[in-house]
Amino acid sequence: TLPAAFFVNDTSDKAVMKVYGQLMGWAAASTHYLPAAKAEFADIREADPFLIAVAKVHGFSIVTQEQPNPQKKNKIPLPDAAAHFGVKTQYIYDVLSQHASSTFKLKP
Repeated sequence: TLPAAFFVNDTSDKAVMKVYGQLMGWAAASTHYLPAAKAEFADIREADPFLIAVAKVHGFSIVTQEQPNPQKKNKIPLPDAAAHFGVKTQYIYDVLSQHASSTFKLKP
């Protein structure tokens, strides 16, 4: 069980919600992505925009299994949206290879 402090109450953080609004505006105004991709990104159940907003406001980076894909039109890749807002992303397997052995035991 994760402690309650593990979770960020992003919807009550005005700075996070301001960046979230900017993300929504950026996605909606994009002529690159298809309407379905923009609708999926804007879905309140979609975590990516909230992750990016929290990371931007609090100076975090995001670890993800998703790779950048600037040519993709049918989905807004998290790394591409994050990069547009100056948020660093790291590929999960790069992080694991830097910090864990092949058995996923953390390196000293």
